[in-house]
Amino acid sequence: KNLKNVTINEDSQLQVIGVYSFKGSGIEEIRIPSSVISIRSDAFYSCSKLKSVIIDENSSLEIIGENAFYYTNVKSLYIPKSIKIIGSDIIPIIPPIFNPKNININVKIGFISICFLLNGSKSCLI
Repeated sequence: KNLKNVTINEDSQLQVIGVYSFKGSGIEEIRIPSSVISIRSDAFYSCSKLKSVIIDENSSLEIIGENAFYYTNVKSLYIPKSIKIIGSDIIPIIPPIFNPKNININVKIGFISICFLLNGSKSCLI
């Protein structure tokens, strides 16, 4: 819970941020290096202080797993061209905390499903 900032060097060979890697930590900001190809399910689940996730335009990121940023305070997210799979519930879309216009999708994906809870009912944007 004392963890606030995470710096992963840009020249890192890190390819996967694993399931529950930062779950429940006090992390506030993270820059995802371009070498990361997968952010697994629940990687940042319940990181309530997380506000900033920085993903570079030249990222190799292909997969964002289910609930990857659920129960965080992330208010915007850049989706790079390299993305292939986006799991459900990656971010809580609960107005006014999160504005869906702040998801910057820079790729044409065959199918994307972002599901969320709104007033107790589960809804999906497809």
